Amino acid sequence: MKTELGIDTMQERIYQKGRVWVAITKWTNRKSNVEYQLITGQTEEKVLITKLNDEVVFKHEIKSGSNENVTKYHRWARNEIFRQRK
Repeated sequence: MKTELGIDTMQERIYQKGRVWVAITKWTNRKSNVEYQLITGQTEEKVLITKLNDEVVFKHEIKSGSNENVTKYHRWARNEIFRQRK
């Protein structure tokens, strides 16, 4: 399952952009050959969101873009995406 979903090719990066943090995970589903990019960060309205291929998939009810929060909510979103695709 990990190979089919592309979990074994997953690349993750968490970095600071100005005063807030951004998390990006990229992977390719080997079965469909579709590339995915999951990004968690703050909007201009300072709301933490997660996008999958530029489409908002989660709007987290938190307004902090700290390293701790971005990491926590990004990992939760990533795991939820993979759980839904099994």
